[in-house]
Amino acid sequence: MKILWVQSSRLSGMGEKIIQRVFYQTVANFVIMLLCIFLFFQVSNAAEPNLVKDINQLPVATGGYSFTKVGSIIFYIGNDGQHGYELWRIENGQASIVKDITPGRNGSQPQFLTNVNGTLYFVADDGLHGQELWKSDGTENGTLMVRDINSGSDSSRPNALFDVDGKLFFAADDGTNGKELWISDGTVDGTEMVKNISNGSGDSNPELLKNVGGTLYFTAYDSGSSRRLIWKSDGTESGTSVLNQDLTDIGLLTDINGVLYFVADDGTYGKELWRVDGDNAVMVSDINADANSSSPTNLTGMNGSLYFTADDGTNGRELWKTDGTTTALVKDINPGSAGSITWGSMINVNNNLFFGAYDGTHGFELWKSDGTEQGTQLVRDIVSGSSGSNLGNLTNVNGVLYFQAWDETAGRELWKSNGTEATTLMVKDVRPGIDGSGPESLENMNGTLCFLADDGEHGNEVWTSDGTANGTYMVKDIYTGMESSEPENLFSTDGILYFKAYDPVNRGQVWKFDSAEGSTVMVSNYIPSTQSLRKTDPYGDVEHGEVVQVGQIIYFTADDGIHGTELWKSDGTVAGTKIVRDIAAGDRGSNPRFLTDVNGVLFFRANDGITGRELWRSDGTEAGTKIVKDIVPGADESEPSFLTNVNGILYFSAYDDTNGRELWRSDGTEAGTKIVKDIAPGSDYSEPSFLTNVNGELFFRAESGGSKSATLWKSDGTENGTLEVKDIEVMYAPMVSIGNVLYFRAFDDTDTLGLWRSDGNSTSKIKDMEVLGMPMVPMDNVLYFAAYDDTNGVELWRSNGTDNGTTMVKDINPGVSDSIPNSLVNAHGVLYFAATDDTHGFELWRSNGTEAGTVRVKDINPGQNSSMMFDWDNQNKIKSINGIVFFAADDGEHGVEVWQSDGTESGTTIVRDIYPGTGPANPNSFVNTDSKLFFLATDPLHGEELWSYPVEKSKKKFSWPMFLPAITGAGTK
Repeated sequence: MKILWVQSSRLSGMGEKIIQRVFYQTVANFVIMLLCIFLFFQVSNAAEPNLVKDINQLPVATGGYSFTKVGSIIFYIGNDGQHGYELWRIENGQASIVKDITPGRNGSQPQFLTNVNGTLYFVADDGLHGQELWKSDGTENGTLMVRDINSGSDSSRPNALFDVDGKLFFAADDGTNGKELWISDGTVDGTEMVKNISNGSGDSNPELLKNVGGTLYFTAYDSGSSRRLIWKSDGTESGTSVLNQDLTDIGLLTDINGVLYFVADDGTYGKELWRVDGDNAVMVSDINADANSSSPTNLTGMNGSLYFTADDGTNGRELWKTDGTTTALVKDINPGSAGSITWGSMINVNNNLFFGAYDGTHGFELWKSDGTEQGTQLVRDIVSGSSGSNLGNLTNVNGVLYFQAWDETAGRELWKSNGTEATTLMVKDVRPGIDGSGPESLENMNGTLCFLADDGEHGNEVWTSDGTANGTYMVKDIYTGMESSEPENLFSTDGILYFKAYDPVNRGQVWKFDSAEGSTVMVSNYIPSTQSLRKTDPYGDVEHGEVVQVGQIIYFTADDGIHGTELWKSDGTVAGTKIVRDIAAGDRGSNPRFLTDVNGVLFFRANDGITGRELWRSDGTEAGTKIVKDIVPGADESEPSFLTNVNGILYFSAYDDTNGRELWRSDGTEAGTKIVKDIAPGSDYSEPSFLTNVNGELFFRAESGGSKSATLWKSDGTENGTLEVKDIEVMYAPMVSIGNVLYFRAFDDTDTLGLWRSDGNSTSKIKDMEVLGMPMVPMDNVLYFAAYDDTNGVELWRSNGTDNGTTMVKDINPGVSDSIPNSLVNAHGVLYFAATDDTHGFELWRSNGTEAGTVRVKDINPGQNSSMMFDWDNQNKIKSINGIVFFAADDGEHGVEVWQSDGTESGTTIVRDIYPGTGPANPNSFVNTDSKLFFLATDPLHGEELWSYPVEKSKKKFSWPMFLPAITGAGTK
């Protein structure tokens, strides 16, 4: 019986354990199910960016884009605030909408306006069929979809619209064959795919379409190659063929007298000049022997010959020419291997080729060539010596060359030349003094020159010139006063210049300048637009607002349509988003700039309309927002800039009538705001710039007077403690510190550019090298930056502060081609940046500082298209939060939107399509508090406003192995 009882007890105990395990497992499964449901809803209800507040609630309206003339009609893309972006027309001086293709404020987002035999073709989305091909004769009834290529609501996404002798070629995706080459005669039946080049559903992505003698040439991928090849087509499937299977990295397609020239790499001879010969592509010449690349650029025709720049490996980049058979160096302008033509364009004016070049003696100046060595000569040494005038914007107007150039007296102004030293003259000193008017966007308007310039009194406006000083004048001060009207999209026809411009009353509108009548009038009459987050700086920086974090409050500049551009603040809620103070009473705005946090107090520059642009401070309240000091009493102004916090003291550059522009400091009080030192004695300017805090000590570049260049200085805030560190010419570019060491770019006594370092006591050159003027970024005590050399072009470099430790990280774009790394940001010990290689446009890359660890994160916009914009100044275009980077990118389908990445391809995704369809939200100015990412973005209903996106703080990872035993009973005995 005892045995039976024991056995029964054991069986009973085993049963209890089994029941216990079943119970635990049941509970575990139930809990896990609840967790899965919770996680599902967490993912399903994942946070998205939200508009913080519609500050300016006037309907969105803006001027004109993509002006295209068809017969007597000028078509353009406009937004009147009621219909969204739609197709508009100008005829007889009157502007009107052609058709409201997509009713409501979203608009059809027209793109790629193209004239083909008197019919306008374009791409639009009517809200029903997606992006498809449309055409218009300028009437509402005559504006219709050509064909629903990808039937239903999906888009065929047509692009690359191109006219070849009355036939429209374009790229489109019908949903079955991928993006391929199509042709259209404007009818449904006559709109068809030319050839499925890639076979199946893959994309061949035709690009770089070029008409040469009625034959279409283009580049595309085929099914058997991962490279972009060169093709030709007569519009039929049988007449569409590849010219050479071996070529890649194809570009610069140029028609010279019916012969197509281009640049390509065949994998054997490097990147060289090629041309089309019948059904074949042949290399013109192996300029840089064997596998080395000469990388021809600036392909320009003159007198039946092709002129270009190339590097033969011996003479550097110089001027070359070819007739397709004989190829020769025109002249070794800068003897030796350095080369003479490193940047800029070339232009044919009256059978003389004009260009900028450096001969090793005169700096970058204006040259001309008739194609012979003797006829290739310096036109004029505008800036005597080796400095150079750094000319640009070469434009031919009735056989006279106009261009912009810099000299030591007038700054950057408008110049002209007939090809001789005596006729190479400054047209007019538009902005007297060294600042210069900065002429740009030079446009030949039927024999009259139009351009943009800032005379220092009226902001950036449209000017015209007949080549004389008296005949050079501003056509109209559209935004009255010192503010800029932001003229853009200049388009001239029949002696009339059309352009978009902005003023505070009418906002963005289409304007025209009639040279014959001498009149400048507004053509469109949209209702005012909402763009609340605008910089309206008098010097033309009117693209986006400024955003800065002070504690858990975001300060920014905005225009609510009532007060003009003023200082605002936000805690991320509607109620907590409000104007801080209407500094300039009324709708003019004080245009705050240079928002800077100094120990919880915001300093900035503003103009109250009485004291001019002076230094202000704010604690976030109306009463606590006040001018610090009227440095130049009255309406004149000190124009503070380069605001920098060093140990709770604000340092900045400012002007007064006695000392000129010098270094100042402020503790936030009037008495404590004073000049530190008159570095350039008297009224000369020392022009302090790029103020940098180096472990509690201020470093900056400044000029000590006379003709001396800017050198390196430091200051402890006292006059005696403000000293020149070293007498070397410091480049006008951002400086950066690592610990107590300052890194900067400078020229030595031999005028050689290099990377330098200084701790204030010892200053030395690290390496002779051409470091680009973009921001440099420290990561793990190593400096990362973009630099150029003759072998690898512009690539990513790193430096530990020594010559041997300063090396290229990776030749991302192999050979002399440039990858141009930009927008560098350190994200928890991983460097993120934008760069381009030989097969992809600008995309997101990451690096751990090694060649193997430097990789492209994702090809967001496939092929040679770029998803990211080149950004010289790195103005918060990529933001790192807890190891995740947020950035602006365009995948080719959604326009420029907010993206995020954890550094993996799968973890790189769009956050939200803020501007639906292909319209650009253009997110920018990313800043964050502990819980939210803030940025500026545009949608079709609200214009550019402040947006926020919740972000989580770093947390310890959840330990499933620790948690599961507690709910499953695992491990219990």
